[in-house]
Amino acid sequence: MKNSALLVLQICLFACSLTPKPVGKRVYLAKGNISLILPDSSLAYSKPLFFAPDYGPNPDYKETGAHYFSPDSSIRVSVVVRANPTGILVGVPWKLLTNSKNIQQYKEELIAKNHGLAIIETQVTDSSTRRLTLTYRLPQQKEAGWRGQASYNSALTIYGDYRIIELYFSAPDTEANRKAIRAASASVIINPNFLKAVAKPYLQREYRD
Repeated sequence: MKNSALLVLQICLFACSLTPKPVGKRVYLAKGNISLILPDSSLAYSKPLFFAPDYGPNPDYKETGAHYFSPDSSIRVSVVVRANPTGILVGVPWKLLTNSKNIQQYKEELIAKNHGLAIIETQVTDSSTRRLTLTYRLPQQKEAGWRGQASYNSALTIYGDYRIIELYFSAPDTEANRKAIRAASASVIINPNFLKAVAKPYLQREYRD
């Protein structure tokens, strides 16, 4: 009986050793209100680089942007949060986007931002979480280095009452990177209170890694 129990324990330990550990690291931004998993397999990132917020007189100013790069800059993740202290955003952006004409306009703007080269593959609209996800490919271009290579991309937009969060993922167009980008995009968690809270109209960085 004792030998049987020992054998079961050994089998369990062996099986547990074969169980893959969760891949990647959850990164927290905006004082913990935004988080996502950055896979450490095909998507390996350096420390985040913070750039000065792009403030402007318009109500949808950017609160901040966080950018992640692989060592050769070929793999990139950008996080941008737009805030509106006046509350004009309440319910409006999402209602507009549910209109098929406006989604088409959003696609056209995305293509225009990429010099007309973006080839959109999928579109997912989730009403329960107010999320719009577009995946698209960019063909190989004449520029040297990573800027000219073919890439696979995902644009995830999350609409709140007072904040709109945009996440952009980009990597060389390989099957492994496609899976990694889809996983990273699906891992994004937002504190719902952060989306609903009135944004403070002060000119300072609100985000910390």
